[in-house]
Amino acid sequence: MLALSAVALSLAAGPAGAADIIATALSPDPVSSGIAMNARGENVAAFEAPVGDGFAVFVRSRARAGGPWGPRTRISRVTERRPDRILVAVDERGRAMVIWRRVLAASGADLQSALRATATGAWRNAGEISSQPISGGAFSSPVLAFAGGRATFAWGEVSSAGWQVRRAIYDLDTPTARYWSFEEPQVLGVQPALAVDSQGDVVAIGPAAALGSGIGGDPSAPVVVTSRAAGGADWEAPVTLDPVGSQATIAIADGGQTVAAWRRGAPAAGIAIATRAGLAEAWAPAETLAAAGFLPVAAVGPTAQALVAYGVNLDTLDPPDPDLVFPPSDLTYPLGNVLRARRRAPTGAWGGEETVFAFVDDMRPTYREAREVRPAVDPFGTTLLAWSSTVAGFSAPWATAAPAAAPFPPATKYPTVDGIGQVALAPSGRGEAALMWVSERGGAFGSLNLWSDRVPAASCAAPPQSPPPATADTITLSAVQLRINQRIYAAALRRADALDGWLRARIATRDLCGGGIAASSLGAGVEIGPAPAPRTIPVATPRALAIRPAADKSGVAFTLSVDQLRINQRIASAALRRANALSARLDAGLSGGDIRAGAVSADRIGATIAAIRVSATAPPAATRTVIAPAAEKTGVVFTLSAAQLRINQRIGQAAIRRLNEVRGRLLDGISGDELRRATVTGANLTP
Repeated sequence: MLALSAVALSLAAGPAGAADIIATALSPDPVSSGIAMNARGENVAAFEAPVGDGFAVFVRSRARAGGPWGPRTRISRVTERRPDRILVAVDERGRAMVIWRRVLAASGADLQSALRATATGAWRNAGEISSQPISGGAFSSPVLAFAGGRATFAWGEVSSAGWQVRRAIYDLDTPTARYWSFEEPQVLGVQPALAVDSQGDVVAIGPAAALGSGIGGDPSAPVVVTSRAAGGADWEAPVTLDPVGSQATIAIADGGQTVAAWRRGAPAAGIAIATRAGLAEAWAPAETLAAAGFLPVAAVGPTAQALVAYGVNLDTLDPPDPDLVFPPSDLTYPLGNVLRARRRAPTGAWGGEETVFAFVDDMRPTYREAREVRPAVDPFGTTLLAWSSTVAGFSAPWATAAPAAAPFPPATKYPTVDGIGQVALAPSGRGEAALMWVSERGGAFGSLNLWSDRVPAASCAAPPQSPPPATADTITLSAVQLRINQRIYAAALRRADALDGWLRARIATRDLCGGGIAASSLGAGVEIGPAPAPRTIPVATPRALAIRPAADKSGVAFTLSVDQLRINQRIASAALRRANALSARLDAGLSGGDIRAGAVSADRIGATIAAIRVSATAPPAATRTVIAPAAEKTGVVFTLSAAQLRINQRIGQAAIRRLNEVRGRLLDGISGDELRRATVTGANLTP
């Protein structure tokens, strides 16, 4: 069997469905996990795993959704009981924070944290958050935001007076503040739902009543909301949004825009919402968003683009829903639940109700609801939803994403084996997200896998689907294998040159993700304002690579020799140096100098902003691919051996993996995370 085949040249970009297993636990118990992504697409995942007779929290990182994960690192002490409620955040510079609940044997639980102070630095203990153990471990709705070196964490816990909301702040940029600071709590008396923004603002809403039947719960109290600004001296007085309600949820953006949603009680019914434009603004009167529904979730973006999703029980629908294949009036049709959503444009108008998900479980006489629904809105107005639902008797993860002005496409089902534990969703600033979930391991009863994948949005091109590289069972040292390897290394070298040529030809309009240029990327000669109206967001259709054909070597004699092995290594190493140089160029960020004059049309700018005045300005210089010189090999002894062949193959495979990632970063659409701040100038915009 050949150790390396031409299939390895597929250079796949990591499409949805090509999931990574990032952890395995030999235990039937649920695995707590979390994932975060910043605007450049960098991921940090945290999870608990066994260590000897105990458990600890681990992290893994990667430079981009769809790219390779780095090694796992333990960031906590080993404890007798499983840590849980893991939260992760990563800021615009790649600094990261992880928080988890440590369950104590006798005195409840406390809250621990770990910090990575630089994008590539080591993790360190960031200290306890709770000043004393949480009584009985009662703990609700933890939320975390981390930006600009400031981490804000909020949670609910039980006190003698009832449920209370607490906030703690960690300021990394203040040299003397290497600890969490605490504030006096706000007592609500009911279990709260919370949200926090990266500025440190916190909002809390209640009640969140017990669910009872699984589709509701008995409303028993007014829906009240309170907040505390980042620099505020105290919590605001609670505001009553509805006399009676349950299942409350809340979301806040960095600008203070807030959306609250809840399930209404009698005599009203359905899903209600209330909004406000900022923490200093008054709440708008509550309004009914849907006539029927339960378990609402909400998200809001920095430009006030908002999303509310909720379940609907089919037996409440009259007349029958035309979106569903079988009408509820059909006696063979099982009654159950579907997932619906409504979205609000930045102008303040809510769109129509959309059926996001409705799937028949062939193994059970019921419609299976979407569970653990995770909503998100990114800075471009991309709306994302992820959830789990039963398929053929087993749970599976699903997700969908759409630009602000486009309908949700059919949901993508992600691969899993024998059930799912949790779903985590993290949006970036490029119209995609990272998804993480837990499943049982096939063929290994009572053990779990932790998976991760990307959720692409319609504004960027769908990554090319390609088969995975062939894997070797044995390595055969022969002249035939040397010839095959050299062809593969040379093809990788030509592809690296083609990727560099793609960039040298400069980025065209079609290469840019629709709505992908954020305000932060726009610089001299561009004055921006709010978009006058929602607009259609086009899909990127990037240019193909122009790869030069292979040279004809039919007359070249390949010999099984040390010299031929050395030639092969030089070609593989050249491909790897070029791949590393391309990756480093993208990591440093492209500039407006890499974009053609006039290529940035209005529909390539973020969906919620518009260029209201453009003046002619010279673009900055284009970036360059700086290739490291070949290392000196004096004194190195090459041997004619399978071991040397394996070394060469590892170099070639590393080059192919890096080229996979570079190709994916270019050919699924260029977005804001690939561009340096303020480098897209008036010269780049379409006149």
